[in-house]
Amino acid sequence: MRSLSTATLELAFPEMLTADFSVIGSSVLVKTEEGRAAKQALGISSMTVSYFEIGSNGLIVQSTAASNSSLVQVILTVKGRTSKERTYDIVSAAWLRNR
Repeated sequence: MRSLSTATLELAFPEMLTADFSVIGSSVLVKTEEGRAAKQALGISSMTVSYFEIGSNGLIVQSTAASNSSLVQVILTVKGRTSKERTYDIVSAAWLRNR
C-alpha cells in the first residue's frame, strides 16, 4: 500500500509491481497495473476505501499512516438503474502482509 486514499486502492507487490483500483466516470471499476488500465466491472456507483491498524490498546482503529495500516476495507456500491431496483453495498476486507 502506498497511500491512504479513500477513493483509490493503491497496492504495491513484492515483485515491484503496482496496481490501483478506482471508479472512473460514473460507473466503471478500473484496475491500472504498470500503466495499463483494464475495466473490471460496470455499474459501480462508488468505492470507499478505509484503512485500519491495531492500536496500542489492542483494539482496531482507523489508520493515519500507510506504513501503520494492517487492514484495508473496500465498499463497492452498486446502485439500481431504476427507482424500483435496490442498491447493494459489497463489503470486502483483507489483512495486509508484512504488517
